[in-house]
Amino acid sequence: PFERGTMFEPFMNQLRALFLTSAEESRDNQSLALLSINTRTAAASVRAAQVALARAKAEQQQDRKRLWQINASLEDLENRARNALLKGLEPLAKEAAEAIALLEDEKSALEEAIRSFDGDLSSLTETLHRAQSRLRALKRGERTVEVRDQIQKAQSFGSSTGQSALALAEGQLEDIRRRQE
Repeated sequence: PFERGTMFEPFMNQLRALFLTSAEESRDNQSLALLSINTRTAAASVRAAQVALARAKAEQQQDRKRLWQINASLEDLENRARNALLKGLEPLAKEAAEAIALLEDEKSALEEAIRSFDGDLSSLTETLHRAQSRLRALKRGERTVEVRDQIQKAQSFGSSTGQSALALAEGQLEDIRRRQE
């Protein structure tokens, strides 16, 4: 006799497979979307770090320029102090010596800051280069995953039927050719 369970079983299996495939595709699409969002966020962070590093390097150049100006001022003040002493203008020489002392303190502090910041900039530059490399690798990986996803979509017609869309199309093409012959 006719059994209802046997007749509907293949249909139910196909339906279950369709739902499972649909859920997996949905999860994969969500994962790809999240990956894309996280990659864009990472890229924005790397760009912000590049801007911050460039700004810090510009400030470091300003400090170097200020150090050069201090050295030029010190040389000028030392010459003026010597000339004032030679002319017997001790009050003027004393003023120059006080100005020299202040500039020497500023020079020492600035040199220390430049040395310290040079080390920091070197470390930050290295860190940024590593981050840029990681971001490039992430973008390559993202492209690979997207391409693989597109290929899998092209190949999958339905996991329950066991046929890929390509295989189905190939079979249809072969059928059409046979009929035409």
